[in-house]
Amino acid sequence: MSQDLAFPLGATIVGYPWVPSAVVCPSCSGTNLHHTRVDVFDLAHEDAPTGVHVTIRGTQLHVDTDLTANPSARRHGLRIVFRCETCPARPVLTLIQHKGRTEMQWERYCEGDEDTSDD
Repeated sequence: MSQDLAFPLGATIVGYPWVPSAVVCPSCSGTNLHHTRVDVFDLAHEDAPTGVHVTIRGTQLHVDTDLTANPSARRHGLRIVFRCETCPARPVLTLIQHKGRTEMQWERYCEGDEDTSDD
């Protein structure tokens, strides 16, 4: 038996007996999502204007100090770009720290977005 859990900021997790949980596509509700890129933003400290940004895409790793795409305005952030097998959506799941908790939300999902393409 599956159980749907709706997260406050829009991400949905579905539990199956053989898979503890799965992220659901916000466009079509399909569960066959592949992560194609991960961005990690690690600030020097809370509200810091400086920090490290790490991008992993396939076998490529890139490190810089550009924090402009950080989904969190004040703390660490994480962006996971997905490709859906069921529809053309390219959903981006974000995790942010806010007042002592970790929040999840879909940042965007659009077809043909170059930043989220699966090159």
